[in-house]
Order: sequence, then C-alpha cells, then structure tokens
Amino acid sequence: MTRDQEIAWAAGLFEGEGSICYSFNSSSWCSHHWIAQLGMTDEDAVRRFHEAVGGIGNVNVRKPRDRNGTHRKTLWNWKCSKQDDLLAFVSLMGPLLCARRQRSANDCLHDLARHHELFEQILAEQKR
Repeated sequence: MTRDQEIAWAAGLFEGEGSICYSFNSSSWCSHHWIAQLGMTDEDAVRRFHEAVGGIGNVNVRKPRDRNGTHRKTLWNWKCSKQDDLLAFVSLMGPLLCARRQRSANDCLHDLARHHELFEQILAEQKR
C-alpha cells in the first residue's frame, strides 16, 4: 500500500471511529483543550492507524468493567492532545474528512492558532 493509500485508509477509520472535540476537565490544571481520539477493540487497527498518521499521539489500553464488575472487551485508544501533534494530525487528515469532522478540524486549527498568537503576545510583553 502506498503512503497516500495508508493515509486515506486512516482517514476512513477515523471518520467511522474517531472524533475531534473540545474537552473539559474540571479536575485538571488544564481544564479545557482540544483532543483527537479513536477507540475500538481491534488492537491491530488502532496500531496501524497510529503508524499511518506518522506516530502522532499515543496508544493506550483500557480494560473496562460492567456494572457487576465483570470485565468487558479490551479497548484500544489512540489519543492526540499536544498542540504540535494536533496541528500535524489535523493538517494531514482534515482535507480527507467529511464535512462535519472537517468543521471540527477547522475549529481546532483556528482555536490553536488564536491561542498561539496570544501566547506569543504574552511572551513579547514579558521580554519588555
């Protein structure tokens, strides 16, 4: 499979199993941030996706339990939340996604760019 075909495969998988969203976590010092994620029970597909996007993000495993404490199927999760990784991922995948996820990708890009500009202004003021 060519690199372009592998990226197209990854975009299709992300379209069906992934999401780009703005996450809120009141228990964290960083209470809100953008995140791209994909989760499923097929480890090989999640690891192939991770390779296809150039190793951006991280793959983790989770062993959920139901209400009775019985183990359910193991979940494999790919997650990307670092700003530089998000920019690279959204730039790679954004054009291949359908309209709804493209809107999320574009919102993410615009918000990250806005925060980057604000961060640069703060740094410039601190240097004065």
